[in-house]
Amino acid sequence: MTRRPTVIAKCAITLDGYMDKAGDGGGFPVSSREDGEATGRLRIWADAILVGADTVRRDKPRLLARSDEARSVRVSSGRPPDPLKCVMTRSGNIDPDNPFFTAGESTKYVLGQDPELAAGNLAGLAGVRVVPGLKDLEDVASFLGEQGIARLLIEGGPQIIGQWLEADLVDEMRVAIAPIIMGRLGHGSLGHVSTSTAWGYQRMTVTGRRELGDTTVVFLRPPTRTHNPILPKVDEIALHELDSLVA
Repeated sequence: MTRRPTVIAKCAITLDGYMDKAGDGGGFPVSSREDGEATGRLRIWADAILVGADTVRRDKPRLLARSDEARSVRVSSGRPPDPLKCVMTRSGNIDPDNPFFTAGESTKYVLGQDPELAAGNLAGLAGVRVVPGLKDLEDVASFLGEQGIARLLIEGGPQIIGQWLEADLVDEMRVAIAPIIMGRLGHGSLGHVSTSTAWGYQRMTVTGRRELGDTTVVFLRPPTRTHNPILPKVDEIALHELDSLVA
């Protein structure tokens, strides 16, 4: 039986819980520069990064390893220079010229439930594999495991994080809290990650904390998990040891 990936969900939020600013464009730098540098280690650790279609449309993320050193570490451990990329989408309505598809040489997976998913503008793109008909997130996790993905990093947004939490498929979380109040300008509240009342009042275990510039990072493990935590080891150990961290 194929083992599903170890899943870490990562996000940065303001004091009032937002991940981004309202309006087009997105990509507001919520956390500190020091935190951004630290999270680059997770992209060395990960075999693949997963985001939602809204994140791809708003932020136009490249989702690459963040330095030549990071790529070198990945290659030395027998993996591609950059993580594989995965986007979950209902419609498949994503611009094929988006940097998610055009940046980097790694395979890009377009994942969804609709059997007719992305039969048009994404089908046939070089390096893009469209995978329709995945019935639920367990199916998604199983598929990724079958592709040899042992370490999956979810980079948001809140809807995707919420879905994976509700499905009890998140093994650990890394939440960076910045001293910003976004107010009406806020978009994508972490307080709205869950669409199920069953998730409410879930008390996670704090496995560590860090201060990175003006940003406080909290490492968390869901209540259903009892494994020895990977976080915050990712932030602490030598780069060449990151490949060995699997729960």
